Amino acid sequence: MVTRRGTAALAVGAAVCFTGVPLAAGTADAAVAPKCSSTPWTSDPVVISRADQWSYAYRLTWCVEGSEIIWVEPSVTHEEVPDTCTWVGSMEEWVRPGPGGSWTAFNLSEFRCQVTTATVSKGVNPWVILNVFPDGSYAVVEKGIAE
Repeated sequence: MVTRRGTAALAVGAAVCFTGVPLAAGTADAAVAPKCSSTPWTSDPVVISRADQWSYAYRLTWCVEGSEIIWVEPSVTHEEVPDTCTWVGSMEEWVRPGPGGSWTAFNLSEFRCQVTTATVSKGVNPWVILNVFPDGSYAVVEKGIAE
């Protein structure tokens, strides 16, 4: 498990930098996080990528009041190589309270990528399940790519 403090503004609005691949600028599904009387916790980005095609990063920001998580805000950042893959968006996402005060979050996103010709494309779906805890720690439960 890893812990990290950060501000909601930086966590939600920060872009993830990837090196070695000339990627097009992506956008984040960013929203302003609700108020929190303490500094919200932020996970490091969970990155899934395919070299020379696309990159996807999922992170969570959460607020703890006392010893209880009161909100969790997900953020997706993506980048893609022009003329190779196109970002479609988040296809499914949920955040749920879990056992022991933890919360679990899931995101499944989609890119449409060229297969062999300009007329043939397929969906590529990176996904992440992430648990966050009131002590500021978090754990990647699972991640992968569905095609």
